[in-house]
Amino acid sequence: MASTRPDPLPPNTDIGPMMVAIAYAFIFPALITTAFRIWIRARDHVLGYDDVAISLAACLSIVLSALSIEGVRHGKGRHIWYLDDSQTATIGKLSWINQIVLFCAICLIKISVCLLVLRIKNTKGLRYFLYAVMALLVVTTIIPIIALCIECRPIEGFWHRTIGHCHSPDFRIYSIYLQAAYSVLTDLLCSLLPILIVWNLQLALNKKVGVCVVMGMGLVATAFAAVRAASLSTTTTDTTYAYTYTGSWMIIETNLGIIATNLAPMRGVVNLFRRRVVQYSQNRSHMHTLSKSGGGGNPTHDSVYGRRSERDMLADAEARRRPTSSGGGSDQSEIPLKAILQTRTYDVTDHDVHSIQERA
Repeated sequence: MASTRPDPLPPNTDIGPMMVAIAYAFIFPALITTAFRIWIRARDHVLGYDDVAISLAACLSIVLSALSIEGVRHGKGRHIWYLDDSQTATIGKLSWINQIVLFCAICLIKISVCLLVLRIKNTKGLRYFLYAVMALLVVTTIIPIIALCIECRPIEGFWHRTIGHCHSPDFRIYSIYLQAAYSVLTDLLCSLLPILIVWNLQLALNKKVGVCVVMGMGLVATAFAAVRAASLSTTTTDTTYAYTYTGSWMIIETNLGIIATNLAPMRGVVNLFRRRVVQYSQNRSHMHTLSKSGGGGNPTHDSVYGRRSERDMLADAEARRRPTSSGGGSDQSEIPLKAILQTRTYDVTDHDVHSIQERA
């Protein structure tokens, strides 16, 4: 139980269901967009390390949501003074694990974006810069994890305050501030850098704008990272209630980051299903026309030419399913996933040839 008991006690309210609703509302779009991303990349044979990183982040997001929901089942979201020691201990343990999961998931999301940028443009200067960014991401992820592990001896003292000895939580809270601050900085970088690179590519203007809007959605996650850091406190004793808001911001920040990172190829998915529906409608229309035109004639003649027309129709449908080089209706990613190659063309005239021969 908490050592400082207010008088009078606050109402016995429960905000846990709010966090459960947030978890379900955000985890499914994150998983769906991740599945579409991996499907399209695998189909086009362009899977890369950025896809591995975002897939791991999605798996950690599932763990984050599951642990949060389990915490609510044990009383998270209620004021600590209405819970017994076993409930607060279980909630504390789940929260301790959840913080580590969050830091790793956020790190993987940012690394995925950096690796995607390097697939688009892999110049020497940009490569070294993004390697430094990713190295600092790992460092700012490890520091709060270490702070969590050394705050209490033994570690179980973090959720069983009567066991062992615990230091002040200040170092842990301030290390989380550092992690959140660098997370905001990298959110800005990971949103703006791809926009600058894509804007200089040879793409149609509407595609450039679409990709820029999608990548700019990562800035929304930046706001929730700042809110998450602001919701932390080194003095609160009502952790089971106050940190429920923090847990909600954690879930939103993580899943919005995953969704924004995955949305680039989503326009291709829409185009793919739209073409399949159009093809199906055209096939049904051709079959209906064929059946109407085949009545009343020679059965043998109609059946032979009917089968031939059907084969031709299916061949035409198969040809329509093949991607074209125009890109107007392509179901591939709007962002090129292969390195940009710069080519130069030199025109050699007869005068230049004669000059070379005279010098020889």
